Amino acid sequence: MRAIVLHRTGGPEVLELEDVPAPSPKAGEVLVELHARGVGFADTERRSAKYGPTPVPCILGSEGAGVTDRCTFTLGDFLEVSGEEKFDYAIVMGFMDYIEDAGALMRKVLGVCRGKAFFSFPADGGPLAWQRRLRYRSRCALYMYTESQIRSLVSALGVKSSSIEPISRDFFVTLTV
Repeated sequence: MRAIVLHRTGGPEVLELEDVPAPSPKAGEVLVELHARGVGFADTERRSAKYGPTPVPCILGSEGAGVTDRCTFTLGDFLEVSGEEKFDYAIVMGFMDYIEDAGALMRKVLGVCRGKAFFSFPADGGPLAWQRRLRYRSRCALYMYTESQIRSLVSALGVKSSSIEPISRDFFVTLTV
């Protein structure tokens, strides 16, 4: 496999593209075939040793996207999924603002999940919420949420644990089944 390898700290000129042995997963790990990998801000800080000493040699590229034989992507109408086969994780992003009955959708998601479910809810209040309401006022109903509304929805679900984190103009919600 090819990787960006750091043999000494410094500027971008110290980055070297090399052929390296493919890693072997240890117990509890899986090997992901990366289709894209990026050298991000944290990597540039490691490269220049701004966080402290950087052990070398090391492979940079802490951001990546890929697949593994342990993942299955299913394409279909989510509302038609039976729940007989449970998913380890469910990720529901980018459409809770269009769902009239958020509690019903959350129950459906949890019904097909055996691990964790992740949701993003658009935050009510602030200039971005006002702009979105103005932009969509004649197109479709738009639903925004306060943290207390989300807590109320979550409390009715009977999950093992939950967290609600405000992030920018949304709330990121993690539920453990």
